[in-house]
Amino acid sequence: TLGLMLLDLDHFKAINDTYGHLAGDYVLTETAETLRSTIRSEDFICRWGGEEFVIVVRDCDEQHLMLLAEKIRAAIEAADYTFKGTSIAVTTSLGVATRIGGEYIDHMIYRADKALYRAKHAGRNQAVLAS
Repeated sequence: TLGLMLLDLDHFKAINDTYGHLAGDYVLTETAETLRSTIRSEDFICRWGGEEFVIVVRDCDEQHLMLLAEKIRAAIEAADYTFKGTSIAVTTSLGVATRIGGEYIDHMIYRADKALYRAKHAGRNQAVLAS
């Protein structure tokens, strides 16, 4: 089964506003490294917009996809984001979708985005499964 996660760094604008855009760039780079070290080598990751990432996971059912999403969420929260001697707290919200039938990827992204929106409105720093 094909799975997709849409990941958004919580309150990223506040990171840029508080610590500067170089710190924001550092957080994005470190997040990408954390993601690479957390997912399998055959999974696909790319930056999607300002502070969002898309992760595509093959051969993963809904239960394992949610476990991976939680592993990613926890890894980002636990990562050491220290920029020029200042520690920056970073959390993430994730929308998670598994492919339904022959669904196109753009519709999976749409469903994951709606789930991401729900994760943010439920308090952030969590993964929500798309319906």
